[in-house]
Amino acid sequence: MIDVAMLVPAIAFVLLPVSALFSYIRSRLIVRSLGALETPLVRRLRKQFFGIMFCTPVLIALNYIRDFDLLVRIAVSGVGVLGFYIAFHDMLFSLLGGIYEKGIVWNGTWVLFDDIDFLDERDPHTLTFQMKDRIRKDFVTVSGEFREAVIARLKEKTVSPES
Repeated sequence: MIDVAMLVPAIAFVLLPVSALFSYIRSRLIVRSLGALETPLVRRLRKQFFGIMFCTPVLIALNYIRDFDLLVRIAVSGVGVLGFYIAFHDMLFSLLGGIYEKGIVWNGTWVLFDDIDFLDERDPHTLTFQMKDRIRKDFVTVSGEFREAVIARLKEKTVSPES
């Protein structure tokens, strides 16, 4: 008979490469919809992504070492898969940062120029995009160059900044 409690972490291990493949395909589709890269921004891998991607399978394997309740096994396995997905997603998008022909990618977030309703310049380091569907996306940066490049590109696309 199949032990459901041991099946949960096994399914979680199967979901790790599935979530990585899903995230990779999704990032390629997003980049394709953004068009050609015009201005690359800082592209660096952060070491914590690798640490998280290493620790999440260890977290899932903890289910085989400790005798947890079924709900705890589901929670621990779910946190492991979710953590792996978020770390892999952020790692991919940190390598794609830039101003593209049709949008911007910055720190795991992307914006299409056509979807922007207006831009709010809150402070010298934050740009808040109000989307046409009323979603707000914040881009926070240390560099003023990024901020000025984004504002200049948005003025070319006739998005009016509001102060």
